[in-house]
Amino acid sequence: MNDPPFWKGQEEVVISGVSGRFPQSSNVEEFAEHLLNGDDLVTEDDKRWPPGIYDLPKRHGKLKELHKFDASFFGVTPKQANHMDPQVRKLLEVTWEAILDSGYSPADFRGTRTGVFVGCSGSESGSALSRDPEKIIGYSLIGSVSCMFSNWISYALDLQGPSFSVDSACSSSLLALNLALDAIRQGQCNAAIVAGTNLNLSPMTALQFWRLGMLSPAGSCRSFDESADGYCRTEGIAAILIQRKSAARRIYFTVVHAKSDTDGYKEEGVAFPSGDRQAELLREVYAEAEIDPNSVVYVETHGTGTKVGDPQEAKAIAEVFCSNRTSPLLIGSVKSNMGHAEPAAGVCALTKLIIAREKGVIPPNLHHKNPNPNIPSLHDGRLKVVTEKAKFPGGIIGINSFGFGGSKTHVILRAESKENKSENCENNELKLFLYAGRTLDGLKQILQYVQENPSSHYFRQLLSNQANLPIKDAPYRGLLIFNRPTANLPPIVEIQKAKSGERRPIWFVYTGIGSQWSGMAKQLLALPEFEASIRKSSKVVEEQGKNVYEMLQNPNPEQYKNNPTNCMITIAAIQIALTDILHKMGIFPDGIIGHSFGETCCAYADSALTREQAMQLAYCRGSTIMAQKYPVEGGMAAVGLTWEAAKEKCPKGVVPACHNGEESVTISGEVEKVQEFCDQLQNEGIFTQLVDCSGIPFHSPYLYAVKEPMLENMNKIMPTPKRRSSKWISSSLAEDRWQEEIGLYCSAEYMTNNVCNEVLFVEALQHIPPNSIVIEIAPHCLMQAILKRNLPSDCSNIGLMNKHAENEIEWFFKAIGRIYQAGAVVHAEKLHHELPLPVPTSTPMIAPLWKWDHSQDWYVVNAKKMITENCCATYDVDPFSFDTKEGFMLDHVVGGRLLYPFTGFIVLAWRAICKFSGTNYLATSVVLENFVVHRAVFITRSTQ
Repeated sequence: MNDPPFWKGQEEVVISGVSGRFPQSSNVEEFAEHLLNGDDLVTEDDKRWPPGIYDLPKRHGKLKELHKFDASFFGVTPKQANHMDPQVRKLLEVTWEAILDSGYSPADFRGTRTGVFVGCSGSESGSALSRDPEKIIGYSLIGSVSCMFSNWISYALDLQGPSFSVDSACSSSLLALNLALDAIRQGQCNAAIVAGTNLNLSPMTALQFWRLGMLSPAGSCRSFDESADGYCRTEGIAAILIQRKSAARRIYFTVVHAKSDTDGYKEEGVAFPSGDRQAELLREVYAEAEIDPNSVVYVETHGTGTKVGDPQEAKAIAEVFCSNRTSPLLIGSVKSNMGHAEPAAGVCALTKLIIAREKGVIPPNLHHKNPNPNIPSLHDGRLKVVTEKAKFPGGIIGINSFGFGGSKTHVILRAESKENKSENCENNELKLFLYAGRTLDGLKQILQYVQENPSSHYFRQLLSNQANLPIKDAPYRGLLIFNRPTANLPPIVEIQKAKSGERRPIWFVYTGIGSQWSGMAKQLLALPEFEASIRKSSKVVEEQGKNVYEMLQNPNPEQYKNNPTNCMITIAAIQIALTDILHKMGIFPDGIIGHSFGETCCAYADSALTREQAMQLAYCRGSTIMAQKYPVEGGMAAVGLTWEAAKEKCPKGVVPACHNGEESVTISGEVEKVQEFCDQLQNEGIFTQLVDCSGIPFHSPYLYAVKEPMLENMNKIMPTPKRRSSKWISSSLAEDRWQEEIGLYCSAEYMTNNVCNEVLFVEALQHIPPNSIVIEIAPHCLMQAILKRNLPSDCSNIGLMNKHAENEIEWFFKAIGRIYQAGAVVHAEKLHHELPLPVPTSTPMIAPLWKWDHSQDWYVVNAKKMITENCCATYDVDPFSFDTKEGFMLDHVVGGRLLYPFTGFIVLAWRAICKFSGTNYLATSVVLENFVVHRAVFITRSTQ
């Protein structure tokens, strides 16, 4: 008994992303539309060379816009881009798109053991760029040699697994899949890009196949039809991503197994296909996979439409798959629709199957009218070519791919049964969606697609995973707010171009007393994360008879009037909840500053306090202040003075309490004296505004009365102080005291000092560096004017809440969007219910929506120009050669010697003229004038 394969019991490998370029199709969706419509993608035109040149078939398949490439995106210099094979340029783009289609960001794969396996068979561009030694600069070697087809992908995307190009002719890309699967199973890589590419830029390769008798004169692959007379060449470039099942966010197919071999010696010749060896490979691969071949529901055949190839393949398929079958096995070949993409044929076939899986329909074969009489299984009901759209059955699928040198590959795929995942598993709550694009138009298209498909929750979730593409790659950042509460309100769409690709510092600023208002955060409670955080914080102060959750739902302003305790515990709970949400979305600060009471939540953001400690401190601070009897009634006011001027001008009983800006100070003290001082300043034309402080002179010497009881209570809350991190910039201690013990720790001493002493806010703001993203965390963005006046002009100042907003959640979502557009990494999808992955079948593809910056054109080999630029025509005449076409000349004997006919010179001149013009001399009339033969040419066996 044979040992089981080494990979038995391993986690399965799946196809999770796809992208490509196909004839008349810029992406997979366009390709799908053409296939399902039964369109013939092979055309007759002069996009490559004049139809019929050298008697070639007039029809062949061609890709669009080979001259387009986003060179700067991939870091390719202009000189290199112009000397790079268009196959490499397109491979880079479709590989990126295939990763996007999987629901990942390509940045997730940078530096990982991801392999790259590319099926390719040469570079006509490289040959053309190497013709003239004076023009060779070396870049065409780097950009066109076949090994670089794979290595460029690995380099540009920083993929560090195995990377090599595979050439087994027409089985190249399916062999590449076989090798990639083996590499993952052997632990050489964790995921792999599998790609295939073929461009037909010169008629000379086609001429080789034509003269070997392989091409169809009609220019079509009539797979398995009685009229099959050869194949039609075509172009195609496609890539898929394969990875372990547990890592996949989308699953198109499970790759059950793959195997390759070669025919070896055959009496009929190297290019003759062997049906017996094909059958042997099929038996082996299904035996190793422990799958009954009779359970296969569909085979995507090699099916090129050649007279010999189709019967041999059909014979092997019928022999292996139809030994115990009750209904015909469905077969087809995408080559009938698009032509034969040779080394890319395998990935083109895979793409067709992915389309069938996603659309639920097998596209019909073209050019099949009457079954080939040399294929008995088509006549006795064992095999059936799909000629009309057929329901995709799911289950086990097989794919064949054969190289004309005898190299063969078969791949077994499994399509899982359709999942019962509902797209209606979310309610119609307000939604925030963020995404980034390479171009403005591309981003608009994606946002528009999301708007038009608001119920595509899984699709949005896949997109959200890649919203934080590097700014250098995707500089346009957009926000979309939809499902607005009023039906006739249109979605909110805002797009900004991020400033630069450099990471911007993020700073949190926590505002203190004064930011509270009745009704604050009531609407935000609709956000599950926010509500959950508020409930947790509310529970902390239940023993003190406080219910923060109910207070926030109560619009009565009286609960905050002259009640610092209620103000502080509600502000703290809101700031903690906002901090929790920011952290969940991946927004973490590089620096933290608090204004007055705001330093309590600085400590929470700095992990110096737990939620419980922060809420207990807020209650302790408020209740201790309220319990104290002060010798005077307190008053506070904002005045337009510098800090130094306030110190000089303030009368006895009034002190500068908060240094908010260059000419912005809050004063505190005895209420009558504060009022008198304000009147005086107003008479001097200086701005003043009284501040509601509930009769408590905050940050004045009068607060020293609460110091001892507060210190005692706070020590009970945090008996073991934690060290403050360097992120937390103190606004309650002068900088020259930061290295003292009181400045090093978040302690009761630090917090009571915060209560009793002045607020050095503007001094703290000086530590915020230029180009920072400054997020104000408070029930109301009270500090925006101060931040704008005191921070560098290139800082982005964003308040999360605004009491004047008609809809709190919309304001909050816009604020999150602005943080994202400013350049921060934001996972806004964390605000909403996350759906289980992988996504279900029929979730829209992402790759077709991505748009590149194709504003610049790059060099593509011009076959017509190459033909006409060929400046010489050399002809060897040898009537003695065993394979000569000129044997008739042996009869042209004059005077006993073999004379080259004068008409021969005319024919050679005729052929040379037509060669220079790129036309067929047998179909082109010429006029020769002043024709002179200077001497007779006699031919002997030694004539050179």
